[in-house]
Amino acid sequence: MTQQEFLNAIAGTDIEKRFAAWRSAGEQSADVVPRLVELTDAKDPGVAKAATEALTTMTHAVGKDLNDPKRAPLAEALNKKHTALTLRLLSNIGGDAQIDGIAVSLRDPELREEAIYALERIPGTKAEDAIIAAFAKAAPEFQPRILYALGHRKVKKAAALAQSALRNPALKPAAEWAIGRIGAPVVPEDPHAALRYAEANPAQAMAIYKKLLGAPEEHLQCAALVGLGRIGSAEAAQAVFPKLKSADRKVRLTAAQVWARFV
Repeated sequence: MTQQEFLNAIAGTDIEKRFAAWRSAGEQSADVVPRLVELTDAKDPGVAKAATEALTTMTHAVGKDLNDPKRAPLAEALNKKHTALTLRLLSNIGGDAQIDGIAVSLRDPELREEAIYALERIPGTKAEDAIIAAFAKAAPEFQPRILYALGHRKVKKAAALAQSALRNPALKPAAEWAIGRIGAPVVPEDPHAALRYAEANPAQAMAIYKKLLGAPEEHLQCAALVGLGRIGSAEAAQAVFPKLKSADRKVRLTAAQVWARFV
């Protein structure tokens, strides 16, 4: 099927030809992408679906084979006009060459979620650098999403950024989560961030949980007890035992539940 025959079938009214065209889309070159992107917004829902499925089929056809000769041209073609669909497809086959273009869409409120999703999934340090650079310029309501992306990727060089974000109440939950995933040069002073850090750094978890047992806040003591229960060692049991006689009822009950795991 020639390119023109293919595009005519996708845009046409014959349902059978339309279906056959999108199923064979993996055989087409990247030259058909601009027209397919236009057709994803067609008034006829059947045409829009066919164009969407054709682009998806083309992306799946190159798969994860970095040496597929169709991969780079297809990624570049998808990068020329961003939509929610093209960004989602770029999350599968995009590379360093597409990073700068994707980063521009982080400034578009309609596309930024798909753009950060793509950068979150594209491997390599260039994508990580683009996510970090986007933080300062991002709208305040979108900055937590960037922190979550950095945490998801466990970007070590973003540890300082995440720690500084702890000072902003609106960013604190996302920053705590990111620090827990990333780890940090030192154990965070913030106790909630320290709990996340302990989950991601088992070698330092015991010391963190034992310290938090002395915190005045009931919920921090309980969280530390649960963490010690997960460790399950003799040392952890020794730390839990005194809390069986805590004056705080909730801490005492939590300690009893955790203690049951040791006996």
